[in-house]
Amino acid sequence: MSTPTTDQHKGWRRFVAGFVVFLIGLALTLSDASDITLMRYLGLGLLIGGFIVAMTGYLPMIWFRLTAAKRFNKKHSK
Repeated sequence: MSTPTTDQHKGWRRFVAGFVVFLIGLALTLSDASDITLMRYLGLGLLIGGFIVAMTGYLPMIWFRLTAAKRFNKKHSK
């Protein structure tokens, strides 16, 4: 996995990829195959891993939006 960045487009792609992994893990966890212990742990692992990847993509996006006013003021104060 690449290092976190403040580029909101890379953050968006990472968020979507993590969200897809999260949804796959959710489907495995909620499926009838959850009676199999391996599938249960695989689903939980994908849930956690997808959440972590999605959040590392979401943080740059929210940081970009929170600092937009500061960048705007810095750009137009000259």
